Amino acid sequence: MRKIFLVALVMGLSHMSAVGAAGGGRFGDTHRPNEVNALPGGGFEVVAELGDGARQFWCAAGEYARHQLGKSGRDRVYIMAGYGKSITSPGRKGVSFTTQPDAALRKLGEGRAQGYSLSIREVGTNRKVNLASSVCVAELEQY
Repeated sequence: MRKIFLVALVMGLSHMSAVGAAGGGRFGDTHRPNEVNALPGGGFEVVAELGDGARQFWCAAGEYARHQLGKSGRDRVYIMAGYGKSITSPGRKGVSFTTQPDAALRKLGEGRAQGYSLSIREVGTNRKVNLASSVCVAELEQY
């Protein structure tokens, strides 16, 4: 029994370190977070769950930027590839984001109206980390 426990513990820790090293994990709403995977070049992809809308993508992107990348609330998150086929999870859908836009993406983002729309289709759409995280829904306490 002790051997099984130790093997399970070692496997669990190695999985956790692999996820941490890859820069991925689950982020977003507390009751149903999204898979987020690091991309080469510093971007990251939020992978869709069944029934997700724009709010879930922006929530996960904001939480990932804050908690995994250590970005402040004033830093911006940019869409670098709109909603479509996932890059990191074949057969699924996703949206790719970055907090380090190149000059072209930054310029494209400057031309976008910065209202309250939560578009996930237009490359260059961007939000401050605080605004992206503010659309998350916390688990409600049971009374």
